Amino acid sequence: MLHSIENSDTLRKVRRADSLVLVLNPAITDTTAQLSYLAAFTNRQKDACEDYWYHPDHLGSSSWVTDAHGEAVQHLHYLPWGEDFVDQRANSFDGVRYTFSAKEKDSETGLSYFGSRYYSSDLSVWLSVDPMSDKYPSLSPYVYCADNPVKLVDPNGDTISLLGDDWESALAHMQKHCPNLEISRGENGCLSYSYKKGVKFNQKGAAIVSDEETMFCKVIDSKEVKVSLTANYKNVYTAKNGKQYKSNMGGGFLGSTYNGNKTADAEQFVSMILLNKYYASEDIGRLLLHEATEAYWGGERAIELQRNTCVPQSNIFGQYEECGDYNYAHNKAISQPTTRFEKFMSRTSYDLLLYHLGKGH
Repeated sequence: MLHSIENSDTLRKVRRADSLVLVLNPAITDTTAQLSYLAAFTNRQKDACEDYWYHPDHLGSSSWVTDAHGEAVQHLHYLPWGEDFVDQRANSFDGVRYTFSAKEKDSETGLSYFGSRYYSSDLSVWLSVDPMSDKYPSLSPYVYCADNPVKLVDPNGDTISLLGDDWESALAHMQKHCPNLEISRGENGCLSYSYKKGVKFNQKGAAIVSDEETMFCKVIDSKEVKVSLTANYKNVYTAKNGKQYKSNMGGGFLGSTYNGNKTADAEQFVSMILLNKYYASEDIGRLLLHEATEAYWGGERAIELQRNTCVPQSNIFGQYEECGDYNYAHNKAISQPTTRFEKFMSRTSYDLLLYHLGKGH
């Protein structure tokens, strides 16, 4: 019986009570690293657990499962909404539970767990309301993937999470910078929004709000990129890869993981103590939106290039080295506000100019 998933840079592993199911991560292109893992798992000791490999389709759904020798032990096909169409397996194999859209399917209820909601492939509906249903009035709140399950995926029902020990302060700044939106944070940290009373809509049904609010809503609405924005008070963050990071000016671009099914997970970090130090209070909300949208565009780049995006490295002077992924995301994101120092220098230069012009008269 499958009971947990573990992730590594090269393999995705699903543990069974008596074996270990392994999935090669398609985002890893280092052949040497892949071969070293393959050698380790195929040349195992006599009493070691059995190894199995998933082979997913374009949606991430398991199509074939093979053993360590490449022999097929299970063959799966699905109808468009995830119902089982073909389920062939070897007599000695009891089957996998991570099937449609790579989600765990409960053998007793037949429901698939997506992280935020349960999905019934037999009924082709969610069992609970979409938390963002107010933004899609033309769709049923129970519909799966906007009625397009052949092309679209819904990784977990939510797309942007605000985490960290100082998320409340970060959310307050975001809300202040988005006067036309009512931003909410769920128990799992996921953000949602609704338009405030008085917001008008154009003939196409789009809300008439600021460009920054529009882009931020796009990040929240995205079904392809999952953004994890962590707002800590202190300037330290332990990323998902186990490494610790610090920021020079308050924000940190930590790259994105390409999931292999036209989706990506983006990770971003901010230090609220540094933001308050380097930016005026009225600019912190905009800076946070910059960080969220920067992470989003990093995820979009990962999907476009079908690979993970890198983390910019700092040199001995604390300056970030050139990084094409970071530059792309930074330039596509909501523009970054000027720092207190930059405002001071700009004002000082202006005062000096007026002084010299005055002397000229």
